[in-house]
Amino acid sequence: MRKKYMKQIIKTTLGAIFGLAIFATSANAQAVFNSPGAMPTITISNSTRTVCNYGPIDSCWKSSTTAQAGDVVAVHIYYKNTSNTAAQGTTLGLKPQTSGSTTSVSFTGGVASLSGPRATGSASVSISSAQTVSYIPGSGKWYPSATSGTRSIDASALFGTSGFNIGTVAPGEQGVLVAFFQIGNETVNPTYQCNDGQDNDGDGFIDYPSDPGCSSSTDNDEYNQVQQLQCVINSFYASPTSVTSGGYTTLYWSTSNCDYVTIDGITYPVNGSGSFGPLYTGRNYELRATRSGQVQTRSLFVSVNQIINPTYQCNDGYDNDSDGKVDYPNDPGCSSYTDNDEYNQVIITVTQPQAITTVATILGQTSARLNGIAVPNSTYSTTAWFEWGTSGNLGSRTTSQSVTNNTSTYISDTVSGLVPGGVYYYRTVVQNQNGTAYGDIVRFQTTRNTTTTVVTPPTVVTRVVNRDVVVTRSAASLLELRVENVYDRMCIAGEMDYTVTYRNISSQTLQNAVLQVAHPKELTFINSSRGDYEVVDRTVTIALGDIPAGGSGTVQVRARVNTSAVIGNLAVTTATVVYTNTTTRAQEDAIAYSLVTVSNDCPNVLGASAFGIASFFPNTLLGWLLLILVILALIVLGRQMYKKRD
Repeated sequence: MRKKYMKQIIKTTLGAIFGLAIFATSANAQAVFNSPGAMPTITISNSTRTVCNYGPIDSCWKSSTTAQAGDVVAVHIYYKNTSNTAAQGTTLGLKPQTSGSTTSVSFTGGVASLSGPRATGSASVSISSAQTVSYIPGSGKWYPSATSGTRSIDASALFGTSGFNIGTVAPGEQGVLVAFFQIGNETVNPTYQCNDGQDNDGDGFIDYPSDPGCSSSTDNDEYNQVQQLQCVINSFYASPTSVTSGGYTTLYWSTSNCDYVTIDGITYPVNGSGSFGPLYTGRNYELRATRSGQVQTRSLFVSVNQIINPTYQCNDGYDNDSDGKVDYPNDPGCSSYTDNDEYNQVIITVTQPQAITTVATILGQTSARLNGIAVPNSTYSTTAWFEWGTSGNLGSRTTSQSVTNNTSTYISDTVSGLVPGGVYYYRTVVQNQNGTAYGDIVRFQTTRNTTTTVVTPPTVVTRVVNRDVVVTRSAASLLELRVENVYDRMCIAGEMDYTVTYRNISSQTLQNAVLQVAHPKELTFINSSRGDYEVVDRTVTIALGDIPAGGSGTVQVRARVNTSAVIGNLAVTTATVVYTNTTTRAQEDAIAYSLVTVSNDCPNVLGASAFGIASFFPNTLLGWLLLILVILALIVLGRQMYKKRD
């Protein structure tokens, strides 16, 4: 009996803890519409009597109005993202579209998004006699900026179950949608600027269709619109919209008059499709289409059907490969609980040398320093050099250098006699008895500034290696630079997070500092906390400006490992900072890089964060105290239940 109630107490306590985990998850930042103090979501006016301004401030919009047969009423849907989180997949909805003969109608609707709660509202019209109420086709207009820039709407979506999709609404962004309804069956002609018989904008043209500023006879703005091609997203959808855990979906998109589109920060053709995944949790995708400063966005959500406790070799409780070890993480042949092959992985040993080309630094008008990494992968005598030229065919080379380190060696050399402002290409070459390896060809450009004195300091004199982290300083030791990540190997189709930190360790200000973070061809850029990304050079550039003595900063970069990455190879992410020494007025630099091995044996990705436990535990003293009080209360409650039963 005692065991039974103790089990009940444990279940109650665990249920409360996981309930708090769900509460903590739901308490994360989310988009909020029309709160607090924003204008009501749904308002109404009798536009036959008074034409209200379409902006959110006009006081003639009310929660109710009156009408009679022949009148036209306008229903006003207002939205404003009053949170600091973007609202993705935002839709506007309104009902009813029509009604039978009645003396009153209540319009209800609101705004909803994939990343926050729905904001709803209602407004009503009282009619002097029983009449039908019908939406006037083509009368609905969307004003994304709340006051101008009208756009037509899809009435079937607005009045349907899906809602009219307006894409992503940024924090603080607001807008309105206005729809007109006819009271009674008779056809009336409400007065608008485009049907009032007057030249409201003084351009010599009157009303629709004569005045080019009128889009229809119900347009209430006769002023001519600036005509330009609009970048438009015609369609953006996924197939399938729901996948099993670890599955893929295909995204399809079509645009008009757009220069380029991006999905998750990666540029794609303006019309096309692509496979995305693998997906283990539901994922929101945003399509951004751009043209000459215009940006259009549209979002969609792909859900994941989780498989409950499937059985794989690495979680079935059996020693499937008879090596004396059972399941993940005990068996080295298991990369995760869902690995269906318990047999130990074959370790791939790379014996060929590897050449890695990093970015060029200390770029002067007529000289530049070429940088790279040589990986002999053997104890044989190894040499390395750089090939360079004015095109991808290269044609010139530097003097060979001896490489003595068996793992990886940073190498550099200076080339001179270059043309100011010229574009050049180079690559690293490594050679030993096992073969010759060629690094990627990297582009660089010399400076055109005729007033800058460029002094090339000696090759790096300080290098500290901590796992895959390399810290370097220029010869003058003015700046400390680090590139770090939490993984000791990168997995195919996985993601890598790099943290770049810099610190001025001198007593002077370093002027005009520019940080560049370049990732290898094994990675595809996703996003960064700062800076602009250049697709061709695979480089994030951040203008740091002047760095005072002791000044420091951090930049986060996220990338995805490509499926074409070669297992066993080293992939290098390089960071460089170029700055001006205020004492010598010379340009100097600091270089740091992170070397990570490409692997098909993924690291342990399960743990506290995988199950959401890390986000559950409090991160403040008050939070811990509240959690302890709740647990103590549950224990006391359980003991009371136990005593009553006893």
